[in-house]
Amino acid sequence: MELLKVILLGVIQGLTEFLPVSSSGHLIIFQQWFGINEAALSLDVVLHLGTLFSVLFYYQKRIRTMLKKPFSRYNMLILLTAVPAGIVGVLFSDFFKSVYASANLLGPAFLFTAVVLYLSSLAESKNTIGYMGKTRDNVGVLDILFIGLMQCLAIFPGISRSGSTISAGLFRNVNKEIAAEISFLNSIILILGANVLEVPALLSGNINISIVQLFAGFLASALSGYLAISFMIKLLQKHSLRPFAYYVAALGLFILLDGSVLHLIF
Repeated sequence: MELLKVILLGVIQGLTEFLPVSSSGHLIIFQQWFGINEAALSLDVVLHLGTLFSVLFYYQKRIRTMLKKPFSRYNMLILLTAVPAGIVGVLFSDFFKSVYASANLLGPAFLFTAVVLYLSSLAESKNTIGYMGKTRDNVGVLDILFIGLMQCLAIFPGISRSGSTISAGLFRNVNKEIAAEISFLNSIILILGANVLEVPALLSGNINISIVQLFAGFLASALSGYLAISFMIKLLQKHSLRPFAYYVAALGLFILLDGSVLHLIF
Protein backbone atom coordinates (compact mmCIF):
# COMPACT_ATOMS: atom_id res chain seq x y z
CA MET A 1 0.00 0.00 0.00
CA GLU A 2 1.32 3.45 -0.89
CA LEU A 3 2.53 5.66 1.96
CA LEU A 4 0.22 8.51 0.93
CA LYS A 5 -2.82 6.22 1.08
CA VAL A 6 -1.79 5.02 4.54
CA ILE A 7 -1.49 8.62 5.77
CA LEU A 8 -4.85 9.51 4.22
CA LEU A 9 -6.53 6.53 5.91
CA GLY A 10 -4.95 7.64 9.19
CA VAL A 11 -6.31 11.17 8.83
CA ILE A 12 -9.76 9.84 7.94
CA GLN A 13 -9.72 7.46 10.91
CA GLY A 14 -8.60 10.18 13.33
CA LEU A 15 -11.06 12.83 12.20
CA THR A 16 -14.12 10.66 11.75
CA GLU A 17 -13.61 8.66 14.96
CA PHE A 18 -14.55 11.73 16.99
CA LEU A 19 -16.59 13.82 14.58
CA PRO A 20 -20.18 12.48 14.51
CA VAL A 21 -19.98 11.18 10.94
CA SER A 22 -18.97 7.47 11.31
CA SER A 23 -15.33 6.50 10.90
CA SER A 24 -16.21 2.99 9.70
CA GLY A 25 -18.53 4.36 7.02
CA HIS A 26 -15.94 6.82 5.72
CA LEU A 27 -13.18 4.20 5.70
CA ILE A 28 -15.38 1.90 3.60
CA ILE A 29 -16.00 4.74 1.13
CA PHE A 30 -12.33 5.64 0.78
CA GLN A 31 -11.16 2.02 0.65
CA GLN A 32 -13.66 1.41 -2.14
CA TRP A 33 -12.64 4.63 -3.90
CA PHE A 34 -8.93 3.76 -3.86
CA GLY A 35 -9.52 0.11 -4.67
CA ILE A 36 -8.36 -1.17 -1.29
CA ASN A 37 -10.34 -4.36 -0.69
CA GLU A 38 -9.47 -4.39 2.99
CA ALA A 39 -6.86 -2.55 4.98
CA ALA A 40 -4.18 -4.79 6.49
CA LEU A 41 -5.13 -5.95 9.98
CA SER A 42 -1.87 -4.56 11.35
CA LEU A 43 -2.68 -1.14 9.86
CA ASP A 44 -6.23 -1.22 11.23
CA VAL A 45 -4.91 -1.92 14.73
CA VAL A 46 -2.28 0.83 14.49
CA LEU A 47 -4.77 3.43 13.24
CA HIS A 48 -7.05 2.68 16.17
CA LEU A 49 -4.12 2.89 18.56
CA GLY A 50 -3.45 6.34 17.11
CA THR A 51 -6.95 7.50 18.01
CA LEU A 52 -6.55 5.89 21.43
CA PHE A 53 -3.39 7.94 21.98
CA SER A 54 -5.19 11.14 20.97
CA VAL A 55 -7.90 10.58 23.61
CA LEU A 56 -5.35 9.74 26.29
CA PHE A 57 -3.33 12.85 25.48
CA TYR A 58 -6.30 15.24 25.28
CA TYR A 59 -7.89 13.99 28.51
CA GLN A 60 -4.65 13.32 30.40
CA LYS A 61 -5.56 15.63 33.31
CA ARG A 62 -9.07 14.18 33.62
CA ILE A 63 -7.69 10.63 33.45
CA ARG A 64 -5.09 11.35 36.16
CA THR A 65 -7.89 12.69 38.37
CA MET A 66 -9.98 9.59 37.68
CA LEU A 67 -7.10 7.25 38.50
CA LYS A 68 -6.72 8.82 41.95
CA LYS A 69 -10.17 7.40 42.78
CA PRO A 70 -10.43 4.34 40.50
CA PHE A 71 -13.67 3.10 42.03
CA SER A 72 -15.48 6.42 42.04
CA ARG A 73 -19.09 6.59 40.88
CA TYR A 74 -18.18 8.44 37.68
CA ASN A 75 -15.49 5.89 36.77
CA MET A 76 -17.93 3.03 37.24
CA LEU A 77 -20.48 4.80 35.05
CA ILE A 78 -17.89 5.19 32.28
CA LEU A 79 -17.19 1.45 32.47
CA LEU A 80 -20.91 0.68 32.47
CA THR A 81 -21.36 2.63 29.24
CA ALA A 82 -19.13 0.15 27.41
CA VAL A 83 -20.87 -2.99 28.68
CA PRO A 84 -23.80 -3.18 26.18
CA ALA A 85 -21.59 -2.64 23.12
CA GLY A 86 -19.00 -5.06 24.48
CA ILE A 87 -21.57 -7.82 24.95
CA VAL A 88 -23.17 -7.27 21.54
CA GLY A 89 -19.79 -7.05 19.82
CA VAL A 90 -18.52 -10.34 21.29
CA LEU A 91 -21.74 -12.34 20.84
CA PHE A 92 -22.44 -11.21 17.29
CA SER A 93 -18.91 -10.60 15.96
CA ASP A 94 -19.35 -12.92 12.94
CA PHE A 95 -22.56 -11.18 11.93
CA PHE A 96 -21.01 -7.74 12.16
CA LYS A 97 -17.99 -8.86 10.12
CA SER A 98 -20.37 -9.92 7.34
CA VAL A 99 -22.09 -6.53 7.57
CA TYR A 100 -18.73 -4.79 7.21
CA ALA A 101 -18.10 -6.79 4.06
CA SER A 102 -21.16 -5.24 2.41
CA ALA A 103 -21.86 -1.59 1.65
CA ASN A 104 -25.57 -2.19 1.00
CA LEU A 105 -26.63 -0.72 4.35
CA LEU A 106 -24.19 2.18 4.28
CA GLY A 107 -26.54 4.78 2.77
CA PRO A 108 -29.46 4.02 5.12
CA ALA A 109 -27.05 3.95 8.08
CA PHE A 110 -25.77 7.44 7.26
CA LEU A 111 -29.38 8.65 6.98
CA PHE A 112 -30.15 7.11 10.37
CA THR A 113 -27.19 8.99 11.85
CA ALA A 114 -28.52 12.21 10.29
CA VAL A 115 -31.93 11.70 11.91
CA VAL A 116 -30.37 11.03 15.33
CA LEU A 117 -28.16 14.13 15.12
CA TYR A 118 -31.04 16.33 13.97
CA LEU A 119 -33.37 15.09 16.71
CA SER A 120 -30.68 15.70 19.33
CA SER A 121 -30.40 19.31 18.18
CA LEU A 122 -34.17 19.67 18.60
CA ALA A 123 -34.02 18.12 22.08
CA GLU A 124 -31.24 20.49 23.02
CA SER A 125 -33.16 23.55 21.79
CA LYS A 126 -36.13 22.65 24.02
CA ASN A 127 -34.06 23.05 27.18
CA THR A 128 -34.71 26.07 29.33
CA ILE A 129 -32.42 29.01 28.54
CA GLY A 130 -29.49 28.93 30.95
CA TYR A 131 -29.92 25.22 31.74
CA MET A 132 -26.48 23.63 31.42
CA GLY A 133 -27.56 20.00 31.71
CA LYS A 134 -26.52 17.16 34.01
CA THR A 135 -22.91 17.22 35.18
CA ARG A 136 -20.55 14.41 36.21
CA ASP A 137 -22.06 14.48 39.70
CA ASN A 138 -25.68 13.93 38.68
CA VAL A 139 -25.50 11.79 35.55
CA GLY A 140 -27.50 8.70 36.46
CA VAL A 141 -27.40 4.98 35.70
CA LEU A 142 -30.39 5.25 33.34
CA ASP A 143 -28.62 8.02 31.43
CA ILE A 144 -25.52 5.85 31.08
CA LEU A 145 -27.46 2.74 30.04
CA PHE A 146 -29.29 4.72 27.36
CA ILE A 147 -25.97 6.04 26.05
CA GLY A 148 -24.56 2.50 26.10
CA LEU A 149 -27.53 1.05 24.23
CA MET A 150 -27.31 3.76 21.58
CA GLN A 151 -23.63 2.93 21.25
CA CYS A 152 -24.56 -0.62 20.23
CA LEU A 153 -26.13 0.71 17.04
CA ALA A 154 -22.80 2.21 16.01
CA ILE A 155 -21.39 -1.27 15.41
CA PHE A 156 -23.04 -0.92 11.99
CA PRO A 157 -20.83 1.03 9.54
CA GLY A 158 -22.38 4.40 8.75
CA ILE A 159 -23.86 4.86 12.21
CA SER A 160 -21.59 7.21 14.13
CA ARG A 161 -20.49 6.05 17.59
CA SER A 162 -19.66 9.55 18.82
CA GLY A 163 -22.81 10.94 17.21
CA SER A 164 -25.02 8.26 18.77
CA THR A 165 -23.52 8.56 22.25
CA ILE A 166 -23.38 12.36 22.39
CA SER A 167 -26.93 12.55 21.03
CA ALA A 168 -28.07 10.00 23.60
CA GLY A 169 -26.62 12.20 26.31
CA LEU A 170 -28.44 15.22 24.92
CA PHE A 171 -31.71 13.25 24.82
CA ARG A 172 -31.16 12.62 28.54
CA ASN A 173 -30.34 16.30 29.23
CA VAL A 174 -26.66 15.64 29.92
CA ASN A 175 -24.38 18.66 29.56
CA LYS A 176 -22.95 18.69 26.01
CA GLU A 177 -19.30 18.72 27.04
CA ILE A 178 -19.89 15.98 29.60
CA ALA A 179 -21.73 13.90 26.99
CA ALA A 180 -18.74 14.30 24.68
CA GLU A 181 -16.34 13.44 27.51
CA ILE A 182 -18.27 10.27 28.33
CA SER A 183 -18.28 9.33 24.65
CA PHE A 184 -14.58 9.96 24.09
CA LEU A 185 -13.40 8.38 27.36
CA ASN A 186 -15.55 5.37 26.56
CA SER A 187 -13.72 4.97 23.27
CA ILE A 188 -10.59 4.09 25.28
CA ILE A 189 -12.29 0.97 26.61
CA LEU A 190 -13.81 -0.02 23.28
CA ILE A 191 -10.64 0.52 21.24
CA LEU A 192 -8.56 -1.47 23.73
CA GLY A 193 -11.15 -4.25 23.84
CA ALA A 194 -11.51 -4.48 20.07
CA ASN A 195 -7.75 -4.55 19.52
CA VAL A 196 -7.21 -7.21 22.18
CA LEU A 197 -9.65 -9.43 20.27
CA GLU A 198 -7.57 -8.92 17.11
CA VAL A 199 -4.24 -9.89 18.72
CA PRO A 200 -4.50 -13.67 17.94
CA ALA A 201 -5.22 -12.99 14.26
CA LEU A 202 -2.46 -10.39 14.15
CA LEU A 203 0.13 -12.75 15.65
CA SER A 204 -0.84 -15.65 13.39
CA GLY A 205 -0.74 -13.60 10.20
CA ASN A 206 1.98 -11.91 8.21
CA ILE A 207 2.57 -8.19 8.65
CA ASN A 208 2.40 -7.13 5.00
CA ILE A 209 3.05 -3.45 5.59
CA SER A 210 6.29 -1.66 6.47
CA ILE A 211 7.17 -0.19 9.85
CA VAL A 212 7.48 3.24 8.23
CA GLN A 213 3.93 3.01 6.89
CA LEU A 214 2.59 1.83 10.25
CA PHE A 215 4.31 4.69 12.06
CA ALA A 216 3.04 7.23 9.51
CA GLY A 217 -0.49 5.90 9.87
CA PHE A 218 -0.24 6.05 13.66
CA LEU A 219 0.96 9.67 13.61
CA ALA A 220 -1.69 10.74 11.10
CA SER A 221 -4.44 9.08 13.14
CA ALA A 222 -3.19 10.46 16.47
CA LEU A 223 -2.72 14.05 15.29
CA SER A 224 -5.99 14.26 13.37
CA GLY A 225 -7.81 12.58 16.26
CA TYR A 226 -6.51 15.17 18.72
CA LEU A 227 -7.57 17.99 16.40
CA ALA A 228 -11.02 16.42 15.98
CA ILE A 229 -11.55 16.16 19.75
CA SER A 230 -10.44 19.77 20.27
CA PHE A 231 -12.73 20.94 17.48
CA MET A 232 -15.72 19.02 18.80
CA ILE A 233 -15.37 20.32 22.36
CA LYS A 234 -15.13 23.93 21.15
CA LEU A 235 -18.02 23.48 18.72
CA LEU A 236 -20.30 21.99 21.37
CA GLN A 237 -19.78 25.03 23.58
CA LYS A 238 -21.72 27.22 21.15
CA HIS A 239 -23.36 25.06 18.50
CA SER A 240 -25.50 21.96 18.03
CA LEU A 241 -24.79 18.84 15.98
CA ARG A 242 -27.22 19.91 13.26
CA PRO A 243 -24.56 20.82 10.63
CA PHE A 244 -23.25 17.26 10.84
CA ALA A 245 -26.80 15.98 10.37
CA TYR A 246 -27.01 17.83 7.07
CA TYR A 247 -23.62 16.49 5.98
CA VAL A 248 -24.31 12.81 6.69
CA ALA A 249 -27.81 13.11 5.21
CA ALA A 250 -26.32 14.39 1.96
CA LEU A 251 -23.66 11.67 2.07
CA GLY A 252 -26.26 8.97 2.71
CA LEU A 253 -28.38 10.13 -0.23
CA PHE A 254 -25.29 10.23 -2.45
CA ILE A 255 -24.33 6.66 -1.46
CA LEU A 256 -27.84 5.44 -2.30
CA LEU A 257 -27.76 7.26 -5.64
CA ASP A 258 -24.26 6.05 -6.39
CA GLY A 259 -25.09 2.45 -5.59
CA SER A 260 -28.17 2.42 -7.82
CA VAL A 261 -27.33 4.82 -10.68
CA LEU A 262 -23.97 6.59 -10.71
CA HIS A 263 -21.56 3.81 -9.66
CA LEU A 264 -18.74 6.30 -9.12
CA ILE A 265 -17.62 4.56 -5.94
CA PHE A 266 -19.80 1.48 -5.42
